[in-house]
Amino acid sequence: MPGGGIDYSKWDKMDYGASSDEEEGSSAELSAGGEEEPAGAGRPRITRLDGPSRVTRDADGMITIDSTQPQTSQTASPGSTNIVTGATASKSAETSSQKQAPQPELIKSSQIHLNKRLTKNGGQFTDEATQSQIFWSQDRQEVTVNIEFDPCHIKSKDIRVVASGMVPYGERNAAVGGGGETHGKLKVMAIVDGENTAMTLLEGELPHRIHLAEDEEEVEWEMLTEDDRKFVVVTLRKAAPMAGVVIWWDCILQHCPKIDFSSIESRSKESSGSSGAGMESAWEEAHRLFKEKVKTGALHKHEIDIAED
Repeated sequence: MPGGGIDYSKWDKMDYGASSDEEEGSSAELSAGGEEEPAGAGRPRITRLDGPSRVTRDADGMITIDSTQPQTSQTASPGSTNIVTGATASKSAETSSQKQAPQPELIKSSQIHLNKRLTKNGGQFTDEATQSQIFWSQDRQEVTVNIEFDPCHIKSKDIRVVASGMVPYGERNAAVGGGGETHGKLKVMAIVDGENTAMTLLEGELPHRIHLAEDEEEVEWEMLTEDDRKFVVVTLRKAAPMAGVVIWWDCILQHCPKIDFSSIESRSKESSGSSGAGMESAWEEAHRLFKEKVKTGALHKHEIDIAED
């Protein structure tokens, strides 16, 4: 320029007006050349979606966001746009639900397995008198009775089990009863909702003799919790006329439904290895030995009707 000066007039046409972002209260930063530029200039705009949304872009570049329903806010990281669609949110919720809630198929399989275990060589029924769900099983030495109850109304501490007619442990292999003799009774009771109202869960006469455990004076019982189900578990120890003889039960109480002896797997295996005549001979020998012990006073006296042959 003539005169050696610098013409600054070309800067007069520059627009230093604040952007819309600055008008909303954004601060200014110094650029490398020392000029002020609006904060955020040159950086990507970040959009946060508060729920499943539909994002469309028109031919002229206009972006439209259509939100559907409220959901947990999603925050995008700088340099990227975080968009959650309805389909993605639905799939994510379904996957989370599958991880937290057990599948109905698994619950059903677990229940079937539990019921099968509680009814081995026994059965399952609803008691007509009390409407209790009963599951029972047995082996050569014991009968196990499982009585299901509602823990919302009955607490474990409010349950009582009473049995009578048990044979002492020392006479467990010499229990032979006469005709018309009772074999003992079993009663399971509970207090409902912590009040003084007593409820009978199971009650009746035993079909066979039971004996006490060594050094015990009462029948054994406990609680079982499995798969969110509660049971009172009563163990009845089988008494027999002599050592080596096994008595298989067809019911747990005389009024309860009976099972078919052929369904007892263990009994079928034993029967296949011994003849009916052999079993009959064992019973006759046991009866004879028992009568001899009673006559000689080797056993405690009981009111037993022994028919002489």
